[in-house]
Amino acid sequence: MTRVFAEDGTAVPVTVIEAGPCRVVQVRDGGVQLGFGARRAGRTSKAQLGHAKKAGLETAPQVLRVFTVNGERPRREPRSRWISSRRASW
Repeated sequence: MTRVFAEDGTAVPVTVIEAGPCRVVQVRDGGVQLGFGARRAGRTSKAQLGHAKKAGLETAPQVLRVFTVNGERPRREPRSRWISSRRASW
């Protein structure tokens, strides 16, 4: 916990959360799998390492979460370009 001061001088209590950098590990039809942090090599299974290598990561992420994505891809844009633009923007 920490505090931030408003323009009138009052202190507002806040919690600071580190939420990045998150890497896109996999893009699915209904969501995106994001990875955060780096897992030690000795604690990483071959399956996890292979999953990370396929996504272009050198180490497996410590935390993997799947988030649903609302909406559809643009009609004129091919799926492969839409996926690569999702990876670049995350």
